Amino acid sequence: MTEPTRAMVERAAFWIGQLHAPEATDAERAACARWRSEHPAHEVAWQRMCALWDGFGDSAGLPRAATRAAIDAGTAAAAHARRRLRQRAVAAWSAGTVLVLLALTAPMQQPVAYWLADVRSGAGERRVVQLPDDSRITLDSGSAADVRYGADARRIVLRQGAVLVDVARDPARPFLVETPQGTARALGTRYIVSREADSTLVAVLESQVEVCAFTGVDCRQLRPGQQLRLDAKGLGTVETRDAADTDAWTQNQWAVENRPVAEVLAVLERHRPGRIRFDAQALEGLRVSGVFPLDDTDRALDVLAATLPLRVARYTPWWVVVQRKP
Repeated sequence: MTEPTRAMVERAAFWIGQLHAPEATDAERAACARWRSEHPAHEVAWQRMCALWDGFGDSAGLPRAATRAAIDAGTAAAAHARRRLRQRAVAAWSAGTVLVLLALTAPMQQPVAYWLADVRSGAGERRVVQLPDDSRITLDSGSAADVRYGADARRIVLRQGAVLVDVARDPARPFLVETPQGTARALGTRYIVSREADSTLVAVLESQVEVCAFTGVDCRQLRPGQQLRLDAKGLGTVETRDAADTDAWTQNQWAVENRPVAEVLAVLERHRPGRIRFDAQALEGLRVSGVFPLDDTDRALDVLAATLPLRVARYTPWWVVVQRKP
């Protein structure tokens, strides 16, 4: 499926606003239909926006009544403005609709692969999925994966987020978790695979796991308490980590050791219904260690602001901007 550009998503938001306004015309509906047919990605953006309009309050973990009221208020304001001056209202509605949806909905920012995944979890949710062979995966907040079971292998394709795997023994069919950087094959029972920006972290809790990079034939076996990061260069260095820290996220805690602050912000964003906006390039060079509460991301943000040169601005409960202080 073709992924829409930001401009296409904004245009789809514009048409949603236009057609839901009280004075929508047949000519506007026809123009929207023409735009949708011009490119496959236009239709993707339109369908995504329609799904958000019809039910995003539930999927985002936001109160439906409050969210719908915000959209309805925007619609009424746009209709009133259009009666006064149509051209100005069109621009104002387009910008206003995009801002409301960006501010209130994390799901709109999710890639198409997230919505098409076989299993996924919402912000603040941890979802346990029982697999056909009695294996079990636990999806961390804001995670998504495809389940591909065949006669020769059991494969979990991790689209985003993190997954805790409890594997049922089946010597005839190896169990693998796959990411863009490589695979983690179970040689035992329990391990965690996390996607973090452009890398993958594999951590073993029980037995052993064989980690292989897609960049070559390089593979390595990890034992309990060991973890390994994969990226575009291949396999990193094997590190030792306390098991309690490794799966702390299952208890709403996240132990971080010398990680880029932009990476930490991205993970915190997965655990809240809304957006944390930041410029990763501007935050380059800032790193952090500590244990952060995943069930209270506002407190985690306050800790970051208290220990690093960061400014945290909260515009709504669903729209937070983090900037580096001069």
